[in-house]
Amino acid sequence: ELEIDLHIHELIDHYTHLSNHEIVQIQLHHFQKALDKAINEHFRKLVVIHGVGKLRLKQEVLNILATYPNLKYHDASYAKYGFGATEILIVQ
Repeated sequence: ELEIDLHIHELIDHYTHLSNHEIVQIQLHHFQKALDKAINEHFRKLVVIHGVGKLRLKQEVLNILATYPNLKYHDASYAKYGFGATEILIVQ
């Protein structure tokens, strides 16, 4: 199992000068790298912590996931992550 937290303060140190668009692009880049790693290294599960916010990041993550035929995904455990995470199952 692999877990990635996409909150911007977890990814880079200095981000206050960035626009919302730039922040989302950085987050999506980190997500794509983690997804590729999970697939290439034969992980069975990837948990993506994207937070709740205005749901833009979550929607962008779901848009990317929809392009992969070998993935199943759903909201991650509410008890552990609240509404802010998606669990991705990698079907080999």
